Amino acid sequence: MDTLDAMDRLDEVDTVGRSAECYTRLLEETKAMLETNMARWEREWQERSEAHGREEGRAEGVAAERTALLVRLLERRFGQIDDSVRARIAAASPDELLAYADRVLDARDIDSVFSG
Repeated sequence: MDTLDAMDRLDEVDTVGRSAECYTRLLEETKAMLETNMARWEREWQERSEAHGREEGRAEGVAAERTALLVRLLERRFGQIDDSVRARIAAASPDELLAYADRVLDARDIDSVFSG
């Protein structure tokens, strides 16, 4: 039963006597409708939350892979990197990490990777 059906049911109520039976039936039908909708809304919310969590996990995985690749490239090209470089890498977005990795190929020194 939807909201319009519930409203139509109100029309069935005796306007003079206000039948308790009719009100009780209407309340039961409304309660059932709300329970059905609440269950559906809860399932939809759960599905959206799970999808959002999977997407966040994928994004974090991409960032972690790009970070590891950049560190590897920098260390192979320039030797051990210091904590300030690691901090800069940790603060970078996935797109920045990709740009830094591209710059490693042509960089004269480690500073030019980040000054791009």
